[in-house]
Amino acid sequence: MMQACPDAAYFARVDRWSSTPAYRREVGSLLAALDLHPGSRILDVGCGPGAAMAELRLRGIAPVGLDVYPAWADLCRQRPVVRADASRLPFAPGCMDAVLLVHVVAHFNRPDAGLREIFRVLRPGGRLGLITPNATYLRALRWRRGGLRHHVPDPTINHHFKLHDLRGQVSAAGFQILHAQPWGRRALPLPAASLRERLLLVATRATV
Repeated sequence: MMQACPDAAYFARVDRWSSTPAYRREVGSLLAALDLHPGSRILDVGCGPGAAMAELRLRGIAPVGLDVYPAWADLCRQRPVVRADASRLPFAPGCMDAVLLVHVVAHFNRPDAGLREIFRVLRPGGRLGLITPNATYLRALRWRRGGLRHHVPDPTINHHFKLHDLRGQVSAAGFQILHAQPWGRRALPLPAASLRERLLLVATRATV
């Protein structure tokens, strides 16, 4: 579901970013919205260095990590980690209580295929929680600053979603959306929610 493996500098940059307080706040907001409980079976798709898995363990949850890149499968600080593609999850149907996509869905070549696989491995009533960059925020930054001079492009990103587009992708995979909103800091000193930095979404595999 992702592009060819990037270089070592990319992995180091992601590792630094996922260790920041800002990243932990993002993960904490997503986990709070999911309302998970100790003992839940959680899959962290695109686990990277394991920052979200570490936050889950602080809440009494022992997650399973999954990543397509060998570097993360080897270097992730949490265990267990499975190396696999999100479009072919090596898990039985209905075996997970929740699945996390923390800055991952934008990297999928085909979000529809990955989301359908996640739907498959969730139990009825299980939840999907994701956070991803907001395309509207990126455009606002370009307008305000005349380009993202301090932004290092991520070579593995394939999609930037507007909220409407993200909701459509998740709904088309069979999910019922429980909560979806722009989240985080604003690109401009305006109250418009559409200019928030991230999109945060929680959905469920309905029981009927």
